[in-house]
Amino acid sequence: MSKITIKAQSLQKIKPDSIPKTVDELIKDIGTANLSEDEIEILCSAALPLIEAPLPATGRAGFKLCNVLFEIGTPNSFKEQLLNKLKVPLSIKGPTSELAIELSQKLIHEITPVTFFDKYIKQIPKSKTPILKHSVLKIFLYAINTFPEFKTKQFLEVILNCTTDNNPDVRKTALEIIGIVYNRNPNSMTKFIKTHFPNNFTEIIAKLAGKTPQKTETFADLSTVVDLTPEEIEKQTIQEFRNPLPNIQPDKRPCPFEIINNQLSRDVDWSIRMENLTKLVSHARGFADKRQYASDFRKADNFINCVLDARSTLAKHAFLCLAAIARAIGPPFDINTANLVTGIFSRTNHSALIISLSAELCILKYVEFVWGKNIKSVILNCCNVESAHSRLTAAKAMIIAAEKWPQDLTKDFPLNLRKMTKDKSDLVRDFISKQLTETGEIIYLNYCQSNEEEIKVSTNVEIKEHTETNKLSSYIQHKDIENIVTLLETEDIDVSDLIQNLSDFVIVEMNEAQDEEISIRYMTVLINKYAALFKPKIQEFINELPDDQNRGLKYIDILSSKYGKLEIMKYLMNSTLIYSHRYCAEVALSLPLDPELSSKVVKNIIICGFSKSLESELKRLMKNIYSCSKIAAEALIGSIPVNTRQDFLDTICNDIPFLKNTFVEQKTSDLVLKLKLMIGVNDIDQIILQKALEQNDSIEEKLLAIAVIRSHPTFLDFFVPFLLNCINDNENPVVCGAASNAFHKRCDGNDGVCIYFAKELKQDKNQLNAFAKSIVCAKQEEANESIHIACEVIKNSLSMFKFSALTCIAASIAKLGEDSAKIFGEFEENDIKLIQSLLSTVSKNSIV
Repeated sequence: MSKITIKAQSLQKIKPDSIPKTVDELIKDIGTANLSEDEIEILCSAALPLIEAPLPATGRAGFKLCNVLFEIGTPNSFKEQLLNKLKVPLSIKGPTSELAIELSQKLIHEITPVTFFDKYIKQIPKSKTPILKHSVLKIFLYAINTFPEFKTKQFLEVILNCTTDNNPDVRKTALEIIGIVYNRNPNSMTKFIKTHFPNNFTEIIAKLAGKTPQKTETFADLSTVVDLTPEEIEKQTIQEFRNPLPNIQPDKRPCPFEIINNQLSRDVDWSIRMENLTKLVSHARGFADKRQYASDFRKADNFINCVLDARSTLAKHAFLCLAAIARAIGPPFDINTANLVTGIFSRTNHSALIISLSAELCILKYVEFVWGKNIKSVILNCCNVESAHSRLTAAKAMIIAAEKWPQDLTKDFPLNLRKMTKDKSDLVRDFISKQLTETGEIIYLNYCQSNEEEIKVSTNVEIKEHTETNKLSSYIQHKDIENIVTLLETEDIDVSDLIQNLSDFVIVEMNEAQDEEISIRYMTVLINKYAALFKPKIQEFINELPDDQNRGLKYIDILSSKYGKLEIMKYLMNSTLIYSHRYCAEVALSLPLDPELSSKVVKNIIICGFSKSLESELKRLMKNIYSCSKIAAEALIGSIPVNTRQDFLDTICNDIPFLKNTFVEQKTSDLVLKLKLMIGVNDIDQIILQKALEQNDSIEEKLLAIAVIRSHPTFLDFFVPFLLNCINDNENPVVCGAASNAFHKRCDGNDGVCIYFAKELKQDKNQLNAFAKSIVCAKQEEANESIHIACEVIKNSLSMFKFSALTCIAASIAKLGEDSAKIFGEFEENDIKLIQSLLSTVSKNSIV
């Protein structure tokens, strides 16, 4: 038994005040030992109980040991157990919770954020202590800044609830999280808040309004998720690789490779890793001795970890940095090829376009500037790998090398390319056939075009683009608006690296322009020439519109002329400026009658407090809505918060008598109106449907809820229990019949319905008949499982509801064959005849 094993096992026996010293000794021993898997298991078992220890010193020792274990690698079982043990330390005020937060941040890198928060976000509503809530929210804040692709939607409802928590730290951190998510996707987040928090919508949006995104200063800011099409992603990525990272300035100081390498390791925050990748580019551009830089670069062996990272933002930046370094250092960098480029070839087959395309363009840019025996060997080897995308990239690399490299290095490339005309992939064969003439000569490829475009490389064009981009950058720095506009109007410039600077300048010009005409020209040329690049900035522009109505409307017209009035309306509805809402009203009134769009405009005007100022527009909109759909008009009024509804009615009641009739005299219930509002729309509120089910005195609400389900375009899981309760409502045959019909329309053929039904099935005629239909419509495996689950209920129903029970058995035979009936036991002769007659009936209902 090793010394480490003895000390680890002694932690369970020694006095608590001796544990910190023993742990320090253990950590020292671990640093010099080559641990076996058994020793790591024993250390993990010893560390876990310590973090829950009541004495703070013991807990701190446990966290220290856990951190060391993470550095050397731990089994999955340890991570799972650790996940379950963090609740207590995360709930203890002071250093303990801070240590628990730090360890949790390391843990989510190992088990993914979703796994961690699936467990701990659920703890927030149950927790009676704000410390646990605050700790979990701080970890969540770290996660959304560290993992740009982390999908947060399923957790947002709980976090939004925390914005009204009694504890100020909880409220502040929750609001900071929501602010980040809101700024990344304002439209989606606004819709989410409206749906889940209609009563607090105005308050939440008002708080978020004070969190306008600032000028981008960190790489975390660059990770904002943008809704681009694949074509837009391709175009933007190609532009970036034409001249990789042009704004990074040379650094002539000695390059601290070892320090940078430590900051590139996997356990460092991804934004810090990106900043250190950028430092390598700065030193490459400032390093006088290129051979020495290439030789020293081997010390940065963590660079490849960034290239292979799962985060697309980090991986893409690593590709751009390598392309920029290759351009700066040239052929001497070939000594690093084997360690880097082979791994990048494997990324060309990645499922995410942003990674696969960036990897391909990085290799091709590398080949343009770096040549030698190592890169040649890698390219030739990749001509024969399994991945078609890697082989295609190798073919493109040979074409570029044939033009850029010394001839003695490329003399065998044409022969390899001709062999690839018989490649097993159509993708490769088609590409090669277009690149070779009949005599086998290579047609040179401009690799910064899509695969469909074939143009000879023009070095002069690239040099010109680089010069013009630098000139534009200089004009922006000096706020020379006239030269900026002239340059943009007369030259086709790659502005992909200057988007934030140009956007910031738009905002400044909108509010502080000395010359309105030049300011309008500036925004016009940006939006018209670079619409796809600036689309993610629309909400920023809308948020910063000037108070002056005349000027503001000119900017709105520029955006609308390019993106469309309806598209810009979506952004304007979040504005706090009255002329924005007047614009939305006028657009809605100019279009063919659309009660849903008009209702959104009306509701936003009311929420923002402009009812009196826009009284004329409101009356016209309400008349339009009512003329198109009385139900939509009633539902709209019912959805307005009670405290503002009366003021609104007072404003427009005299001109629209039906409203007074409905809301003042008849007192239509809010529940009825809310249900009417949900008929035929995608977003429905499960809580409102449940309230309708609980209305025992009136069937109107139940029937409306069933109508909501029946008219919904897709199936949702909670329809099943709701409809089953209605089907079982024997006191209201109308409700029962409507629910049965809705069940057949909405639930037939949807995965899992049959099994869910079987688990809830009761001895009831309507339920048995509906279950029989669901068996016929289900997949065979689900039907088989469902019959076994419901077998006893069906058998027990034979005495009371024979026909319905036998219908279920007939459905089973029709779906699964005669053997499926054996689980029901023996049948009397009359029952067999009835089953046989039912078989043709249930078979007709089959959708299979």
